[in-house]
Amino acid sequence: RSVDLYFVDGRERTLAVFELKPGSPSPYLAKGIVRDCEKLRDLSDIHSETPKYVVGIVCGSPQDIDGWDGTLTEALLKSDVTVQRVTVPADITSNEGNVIRFVMFRVTAEAAMRAGA
Repeated sequence: RSVDLYFVDGRERTLAVFELKPGSPSPYLAKGIVRDCEKLRDLSDIHSETPKYVVGIVCGSPQDIDGWDGTLTEALLKSDVTVQRVTVPADITSNEGNVIRFVMFRVTAEAAMRAGA
């Protein structure tokens, strides 16, 4: 399996892997983010201690994205994947009143961190 982005050190050891999921706020995007979290959790080609991240890049009105965030949280809670939400930069203003917002999750193995969204 492949990942969208990864960083390696000078000895070809993987430092971190990322899945990127762009889109507009929709149930489809929420499900895609959950699928990417599951993919990284199950990725056996990468050492289990390597940090694994899923980054959603959402574009829409702030109100639509705020409402969609609940859909994403619900989808993560219903899944069997364990994630920790990572702090991201503030929204980036786009055209016509829209914004670009990043949502980022670290896929973990700790049950205590489950869906810290």
